[in-house]
Amino acid sequence: MKCLHQFGKWLFVAGMDSVIRAYDLDSGKIKVFEGHTSWILTLETYVTYKENGSIKSQWLLSGSDDNTVRIWDIATTKCLEEL
Repeated sequence: MKCLHQFGKWLFVAGMDSVIRAYDLDSGKIKVFEGHTSWILTLETYVTYKENGSIKSQWLLSGSDDNTVRIWDIATTKCLEEL
């Protein structure tokens, strides 16, 4: 394991196998985020809000030794953007 990040009920864990695993601390379910081709070095979360203050989206940002940053939708585990 190289890094971990806790966000609400989620614990995101990543390391040398280029896969991010998200553990639901309430239910024990696991989500998998795949797309990087090398070690994941850093994780962060970002929340966007609607004008009324409710949550619009929740993103996971990951930085990798493959020289990319990926933005993921936490709900679907889909990669939204690769930088």
